[in-house]
Amino acid sequence: MEYAVPIREDMMRPEAIAFEVQGDSMDDGTPNTIRDGNVVIVATLLTDLVRGEVFLVELPGQGLMAKRLRRVSDAPWFLSDKPTNDFFPAGDVVWVVGQTYGKLSYSRVS
Repeated sequence: MEYAVPIREDMMRPEAIAFEVQGDSMDDGTPNTIRDGNVVIVATLLTDLVRGEVFLVELPGQGLMAKRLRRVSDAPWFLSDKPTNDFFPAGDVVWVVGQTYGKLSYSRVS
């Protein structure tokens, strides 16, 4: 589904896309965490893998997901920030959409 997301002008880049995160795999409980329902802003021109950065990637059979790149035993792996969740080698990724550089959080108003 496509819809418009209000983004501050200083956060916008011509090649940027917005992606709504579903699930809590990137929620490590810290203030800057990526939570279920947050929207990450992704620079689609930044596809070179940089350790420690969060990327939007496609994994076969699982679709798009936000994961952090780490080195494990001297090899690149994508990991969740929540330690109990999934991880997979970078070689399993079929498409690196881009590197995230911003996050939008929305709260429900009653």
